[in-house]
Amino acid sequence: MTPDAKQPLPKKRMPPKVRAFRARMRDKNDLLQELVAAHLHAAQEGTLGPDTPPAAAAPPFPRMEGLTDVSLSLDAQFTRLDKIATRWTIYATHSGPVAGIPPTNQELTITGMTISRLSDDEQRVASHESYYDQPALVRQLESG
Repeated sequence: MTPDAKQPLPKKRMPPKVRAFRARMRDKNDLLQELVAAHLHAAQEGTLGPDTPPAAAAPPFPRMEGLTDVSLSLDAQFTRLDKIATRWTIYATHSGPVAGIPPTNQELTITGMTISRLSDDEQRVASHESYYDQPALVRQLESG
């Protein structure tokens, strides 16, 4: 090695307490993300229980009569404190009129995001807000 070449820095060892804390946080985040994923699927399918708060009962993607074979795919989730952001994709068939646009029988792909807020005890979803790419949906409906 030449005298000017930099040697790689030695890896710093993580203290066992820090390693254990990070592992616990990873496990907790995984459980919370699974909780939110199950909630979003149930909301989209309309199978939430009667004790669900109204602010958490709406499906991520609104039900539209002209769309059939609707399926929800969760693409990514990110946890930050008591909130979980979920990026999702809806696949549906345009089999009936939507917003005055006649059916094309084509498959549509709609992407969106839901931000879920957990209850204080982190045992359920207290509320969520969903956003989707409405201009892209309209372009797909019109181009059919």
